[in-house]
Amino acid sequence: MQFVLKLTLVMSATLAGDADPDRLPEDLATRQAGVDWPGFLGPSGNSKSPEQGIAKTWPAAGPRKVWELPLAEGYAMPVVSRGRLLVFDRVGDQARLR
Repeated sequence: MQFVLKLTLVMSATLAGDADPDRLPEDLATRQAGVDWPGFLGPSGNSKSPEQGIAKTWPAAGPRKVWELPLAEGYAMPVVSRGRLLVFDRVGDQARLR
């Protein structure tokens, strides 16, 4: 899993023009609580979140939407790491990391 996380973040840094592909991007420190979900099946690889106090019931209208990003076709789950959400999608024959 660490390889997938590092590969994803290095690709992100490289696409952003970072000259050192071995250096991970800085942690944006935007999260006040919680853990990164850096790869497939989560931080421990078992698809279980270590989070505590997650709401078990939602309002009838659902949880409040805080943002959204329209995506094209894809089959990859997003990863969350270092204050970033990264996801691959595909437009025509072009794959992109967003």
